[in-house]
Amino acid sequence: MVCLLLGLALLGAACSGRQQDAGHGVRGGTLQVLSEAQTVGLDTAGFTSVARAYARTLYGYNLAGPPDQATVPVPDIASGPPQLSADRRTYTFTLRPGVRYAPPVNREVTATDFITAIQRLYDDRASPSQGPVYADLIAGASRFGAGKTRSISGLAAPNPHTLQVTLVQPAGDFLSILSLPYFAPVPGEYAASYQVGANYSEHVVGSGPYSLTTYVPGQTVILDRNPNWDPATDPLRKAWVDRIQIKLDVGISSIQQQIEHQDADLSLDSHVPQARVDALRADPERSRRLAVTPTASTLFLVLETKPQGGRDR
Repeated sequence: MVCLLLGLALLGAACSGRQQDAGHGVRGGTLQVLSEAQTVGLDTAGFTSVARAYARTLYGYNLAGPPDQATVPVPDIASGPPQLSADRRTYTFTLRPGVRYAPPVNREVTATDFITAIQRLYDDRASPSQGPVYADLIAGASRFGAGKTRSISGLAAPNPHTLQVTLVQPAGDFLSILSLPYFAPVPGEYAASYQVGANYSEHVVGSGPYSLTTYVPGQTVILDRNPNWDPATDPLRKAWVDRIQIKLDVGISSIQQQIEHQDADLSLDSHVPQARVDALRADPERSRRLAVTPTASTLFLVLETKPQGGRDR
């Protein structure tokens, strides 16, 4: 697992509605995002590429900090480093107070919500979720996924602001794993009204600076400010824009043209065509806006091997 996704994007000169300030953030406006995908899943039980805007996790990444620190996991909803047992298997996290879900949930995030999120990874309707690949590291999680138990023995919430996680074995990258959207808290009493996956994607509620207001499958996703988000409780997100508007099913060439013509700000999932890179670098104005940025997402390298006398895996 490489916890770095390099996204090459030519940023628009300004988000619509506000003038860009090259040295300082400017609050307001709409971030216009284009995607070649026909669908964008928002349920964190499955893969989602925009979760950072609306879903916080125990640990995350400070993308606004020094570049060499962009892939070092730091506390997000966790109020500080966890207590670690002598055998390096049990982590005890204290949650940051004041982190609240967007409407209509509105309440504060609790430790039980993290347990709910991990249990949802094993819902058959979340398939083909990669979440269990990581969650199986938690004691009892694989037995829960196999239907052999009704709870995950390695998860406990002694009180609303304390979460204990016990692993089957020590894992030096566990804090990085917890930064994945799969482990974002989910309000169980609300999410229970929707099926895991596409259905919940249309009604998802998170604790980040933005919340879902419009979801038109195959066309548009709009995220507006979460009125319950308090920047004092969030050390990792500045949330300059008022709205994030994602337009789906846009061809790569059209994405590039709209960004260069300043009709859009960035691409969600496509790169700058190689044929355009040299020309953009040669343009003094546009080269200033051409960047390779770490996003703390994950690249998967999947290998299929056939051991001698064994099965495909």
